[in-house]
Amino acid sequence: MAGVAAVLFIAVCPGLVCRAFGVEDAQALQLGRYALRVYCLGGVFAGMSTVLESCCQACGQEKKAFLLATLRGAVFLLPMTVLFSLLGARAFWWLYPATEIGAIAVFLSRRPLKGLDTLAPERIFRRTIHSRNEEAACLVADIEAFCEAREATPRQTYFVTMAAEELCTVIQLKGFQNQPDGFLQITLIAEENGDFSLLMRDNAVSFDPFSMKTQRMGSGEGVDMDAMGVLVLREKAKDFFYRRYQGFNSLIIKI
Repeated sequence: MAGVAAVLFIAVCPGLVCRAFGVEDAQALQLGRYALRVYCLGGVFAGMSTVLESCCQACGQEKKAFLLATLRGAVFLLPMTVLFSLLGARAFWWLYPATEIGAIAVFLSRRPLKGLDTLAPERIFRRTIHSRNEEAACLVADIEAFCEAREATPRQTYFVTMAAEELCTVIQLKGFQNQPDGFLQITLIAEENGDFSLLMRDNAVSFDPFSMKTQRMGSGEGVDMDAMGVLVLREKAKDFFYRRYQGFNSLIIKI
């Protein structure tokens, strides 16, 4: 939405943008207004491509995301650059929209969003808790029941519930820091291959539980007891991933 607002402002007031960058000559202003409006047209389609590329990545369709990036960055860009460089300075500004429109047209002609793999709703557990510790009390029992309904092994059930409980506790203690409006979104997915994926998203301060200083008892250093459970998860999990994005902490752990 910020990009749309910026594009509309530039398209309506290209002269102001030109003057902001020191363009005062009448002939240069005329070309600048024309160039900016053409560039805004390309920006609309570039925004669509960016969203589609991210969507395909999020859905696990890396090949389609790579296809769109290749179409934009090479397949259309290189020949269009040669073509428009031969048509003069005024026509050259159409390089950007022509590249973006051509790339997204070819991409959409392949119907890339058709047939996305989806999980049955009963294979997904969702819960949102807030920064108050008491809200996590019933979470463990619900997750345990979900795992048993999905025919998880006792070992899996134990580590999934342990992961949820330990990470919720650590995030509440270390991340929220008495934040009254903090919330934690928990999603547990029973994968078709038998694994369980635990996804956690919160609005706490920037905090990665797996970056906590963890060491075994008897190491000779001060031991943070709150981090001992995280140490076990690091050793037992098949995979884990964290990133801070747009004001939220996102954590994925596979068991």
